Amino acid sequence: MNESNTNEDIYNVDDIFEIEVNNSTYDLVYDSGCFHHLPPHQRLKYLDLLSKALKSNGFFGLTCFAPGGGSDISDWEVYRKNSLQGGLSYTEEKLKKIFSKNFEVIEFRKMKEIQQFT
Repeated sequence: MNESNTNEDIYNVDDIFEIEVNNSTYDLVYDSGCFHHLPPHQRLKYLDLLSKALKSNGFFGLTCFAPGGGSDISDWEVYRKNSLQGGLSYTEEKLKKIFSKNFEVIEFRKMKEIQQFT
């Protein structure tokens, strides 16, 4: 953080669809646990918000459920069951299909498993 701007907000924690975002504000937007909790009909609104928020050549990072780590139901089943069942899982192919229209995928990888201490 720049010492001359010590009171500047560098993080926002809020409902993503309720915050007011100025165009080209952020160098980086990092989503850890939001996207996989959005129903399918909100994906376009989410992508629009990301595109608006990021500066030109900005970066977007995403951590979300992979198959086996969340609900493996289809978009249709979300509405038929009226539930995300705790959060949707996404294959690499599906994520690339959703995000590649708005973003260049630079890296795609699974999270490293870490040993949990009890």
